[in-house]
Amino acid sequence: TCDMNFPKKNNMRSRSILPYFNSFIVIILIISFVLYSTDYSFYENPFISYHYKYYNIINIVYCTTNSQLHFVAISSLSIINRTKKKLNFYIYTPDPFTKNHTIFEKIEIETNGRSTFYMDTINFTLCKETFRNRWNFWNPFAYARIFMIDKIPVSKCIYIDTDVYGCGDVNELWQIHLGNNLIAAVLDRLPSGNFIGNGHMSILNSLIDQKEIEIMNHTGLTVNNYFNSGVLLMNIDEMKKVDFVNRCVQTYKKNQTFYPDQDMLNVVSGHRRVILDWRFNKPVVGGWTKCVFRHYNHLKVTKPEFKRHQFDYDYYYDALDEYNRLMEKYNHTIY
Repeated sequence: TCDMNFPKKNNMRSRSILPYFNSFIVIILIISFVLYSTDYSFYENPFISYHYKYYNIINIVYCTTNSQLHFVAISSLSIINRTKKKLNFYIYTPDPFTKNHTIFEKIEIETNGRSTFYMDTINFTLCKETFRNRWNFWNPFAYARIFMIDKIPVSKCIYIDTDVYGCGDVNELWQIHLGNNLIAAVLDRLPSGNFIGNGHMSILNSLIDQKEIEIMNHTGLTVNNYFNSGVLLMNIDEMKKVDFVNRCVQTYKKNQTFYPDQDMLNVVSGHRRVILDWRFNKPVVGGWTKCVFRHYNHLKVTKPEFKRHQFDYDYYYDALDEYNRLMEKYNHTIY
């Protein structure tokens, strides 16, 4: 008789524990949801600490003149072919452009809606007159990537130059959580040394408030952490909050620096930046790092200086092959 009572006692004990177990699970789920929704970070150092968050659609941005749109098409194909998530491409040009009956519409068809292109304009004269400088050999529309910040209808985006190509899944960059930082980017240098000289850095340092420099030093950054603007993970919501575009314009009025748009992006972002690994904006040939984005130079890939299968230039040529295939299939020009 005693033996028969043991199972009943254990069963009753299990029932008494069950409500506590269910409550524990509910609490864990609530805490997880709160941390996810509020983008809470356990770290305060933006230089070395960031975590990942899930986003469904990746926003990619190009700013280019209408004559360079074929490079946008080739670059976007290199990204699409290596990324599984849905991609929205925002393309800003100085003159109105519609994607109907162009390669961009055909790419949308080929990818079954996994990629979508949105076209808009940014005033060329605005770019030219606002960032007018004494060197005059920069294309004024390069400054469109600054004015784009106030115009793009998303909270976060990846801006890339038209000579940047995907060589890995872009989602790896997209999932980096910026917190309240404004920009994430790769240092503008080679492993062997800086591109930017000390004289130029001194000029930029003079444009930064001393208190900002102190904050940068305390977060592990220094004013010499100068990033390249060819690939930028941008926190558009936060940039709008701090009036980023107007601050760039006003800062440039104080001193016309040599690299106007890239300089202003560095100066105004201050300590609110995340320095990324080389693989997110690989600038040169060689196997010293695998890449998610490969940053070429149009003068090199369009002239016989480099050839197919040489170094890592197949990222460009593979996308070019796909571009030519679609152009032939649909018998359309870029326009």
